[in-house]
Amino acid sequence: MFRSRALLLALLFARTAMAEPLYDPTRPPSAAVSAPPEADAAAPVALTVSFVRIGEQGRRALINGVWVGEGDRVAGAEVVRIGRDMVTLRRAGRVIELPVAGMGMNKRPAQRVPAAESSRR
Repeated sequence: MFRSRALLLALLFARTAMAEPLYDPTRPPSAAVSAPPEADAAAPVALTVSFVRIGEQGRRALINGVWVGEGDRVAGAEVVRIGRDMVTLRRAGRVIELPVAGMGMNKRPAQRVPAAESSRR
C-alpha cells in the first residue's frame, strides 16, 4: 500500500514538472502578441495632463494617470515646471509644454444681462 502511494505521488510530481505554463483565460489577447521591447522604447508616448494641484505640499500634476512633481520623470520626460494651466517637460533635449486637459478650450464667461433689458426680450 505504501509503495503504491509513493509511486502515485512520484507520478504526480513528474507530471507537474513536465506541465506547460498555465493559460490565463482573463488575460487580454493583445498581451499574448506584443511588440518587441526595442520598438516600445523608440516610440514616443503621448502625454496628457489631466489635473494640476498647487498647495502647501508643493506642485503636483497628474500626467498619464501618474502623480508627479517638479524634477520627477514620466514616460522618459523630466518635469521641469508645473504651472496653474501648463506643465513644462524636457524629453530628449526638447522642451514640451502641455496644457491641462480642458484648459486650452476657448471659454468665455457668461455675459450678464441687466434686469431691465431681460424684461424687454
